[in-house]
Amino acid sequence: MNNIFLLVMCSFLAGCGTTKNADSSLSCSISPIVYDPDHILYGPWAKKSVLKGGLSGAQIFKVIKGKTTYVWRQITNRNMTDRVREINAQVTASRSGYGPKLYAYDAHTGVILMEALEACDHHISATLRLQALAHALKTMHSGPAFCAHMPLQEQTKVLVKTTPRPLSSAQKRHIHAILETQRSFKDTLKTATHRDLNPNNIFVTQNGVKFIDFENAGLDDPYIDLAAVSLFYMMTHQEQTLLLSAYHGRRITEDDMVHLQWARRLVCVFQGLTLHQIAHARAPRENAPQPLRSALDLGTALTRVYEGKLVPTRSQDVRCVADAFLKEALNK
Repeated sequence: MNNIFLLVMCSFLAGCGTTKNADSSLSCSISPIVYDPDHILYGPWAKKSVLKGGLSGAQIFKVIKGKTTYVWRQITNRNMTDRVREINAQVTASRSGYGPKLYAYDAHTGVILMEALEACDHHISATLRLQALAHALKTMHSGPAFCAHMPLQEQTKVLVKTTPRPLSSAQKRHIHAILETQRSFKDTLKTATHRDLNPNNIFVTQNGVKFIDFENAGLDDPYIDLAAVSLFYMMTHQEQTLLLSAYHGRRITEDDMVHLQWARRLVCVFQGLTLHQIAHARAPRENAPQPLRSALDLGTALTRVYEGKLVPTRSQDVRCVADAFLKEALNK
C-alpha cells in the first residue's frame, strides 16, 4: 500500500462549532500546558530521523533515547487554539487506549512526543481487522468528548464555495442535497470523531487498533468515521454490514445502512474537494477538467494508489483521485 499518497487525503480546515453534547468542550483546554514528567521532551537524542508528514505543515521525526524509540510531532505552524485542540484529542486517545501512548507535550512550542507504533496487519485476517476497527471506533465514539470544531458538513460547504474545480449547477445542487440529507440524521448523538481515518492514520498493532493524527478531530456524527473506514478499505456491501454489526453489537437495520451510505457520500465530496485544493495549490490547472463521468471509479483509483501507480508528486494524479471521490458521491 502506498501510504505516502494517503497523506494527501488529510484535511486541515480549522474552525469552531457547537454540537449537542459539546458542553465539556465549549472551552477547549489542556492542563498543564507543558507536560514532561520524565524530562525527555527535548532530548538529547541518540538519533533523530525525519518521517513523512502530511500537508498540514507538521514535522514528524523518529527519535531515539537509550533503548526507546519515540515519534516527535512538531505543530509549531498551527495557532495556539489548534495546538490545544489537537493535544486535547491526543491526550484523550492515549488515556482511552485507541491512540499511541503520550509521553510529553509542550503547547507553547507545539511539540508532542508519543509512542512509536509498529503495525502487524499481515498477522491477522480481514475479518479480525474489521472487528478490531469496529471496537476501536466504538471505544472512541463512546468515550470522552473532543474539543468542538467545525462539523464536516460546514467544512464541506466552505470547500464548495472555494474549490478550484468547476462544478455545474446540477452538481452543486446534488452536493447541497447530500449535506441536507446528512443533516437530517438529527437524532444522532455527536461524539468524539476523528474525521480523517485513511489507512495511513490507522495502525493495527498487537495491542489493538490505534489512531494517529487528530488535527481535524472534533464532535461530529460518528458515521463519518465509519464511512471513511469503509471507503478507504474498499469494503463490499457485506463487509460494510459486518462493520456496522460489530460496531453496534447487534443486527443492523435498514436505517443504519442508509445512514452509512449518505455519510460515505459526504466523506467523498469532502475528500474530493480537499484534494482538488491541494492539487491547485501545487500546480494550478491550465486545461479544462474532464467530465466526472470520465473519471476512474473510486475502487480503481484507490487500488492504483495502493499499488503506487498514482503518486503524490504529480498534481494530475491527485486530481485523478479527487475526481474519483466526486464521481463516487455525485453519480449515485
